[in-house]
Amino acid sequence: EQMLAEALCARMLKAGSGPHVQMLSCEVFATSFPLWRKHLASALPAARRQQAPGSGHSAGSAAMPISRPQDQPAPSALAVDEELERLTVQVLALYQEPHLTPSCLALLMQAGVADPQTLL
Repeated sequence: EQMLAEALCARMLKAGSGPHVQMLSCEVFATSFPLWRKHLASALPAARRQQAPGSGHSAGSAAMPISRPQDQPAPSALAVDEELERLTVQVLALYQEPHLTPSCLALLMQAGVADPQTLL
């Protein structure tokens, strides 16, 4: 399942795979979304995470970080499924292509059913 999910995401998200292959991959991914969702972390291309300037520790900084109340997440804050959010952003980018619109919409609807907050 994992290798199939990775292959589907690769075909769906790469422009070089052709419009028909992208459309079919998106449709298959949307149709069996609950099956593929558990493999999103490995199937999606690696996220580019950059450390914010000044957040790294310098050689002279203290080893113990200072925890301030405003740095802590609010207890009522909703947990975000990062992989689902990344998939949604990438599918929204594909949605701009007219030939992929119906397929992407089907996948976005599945993502909305799984986690409505992701679409917001």
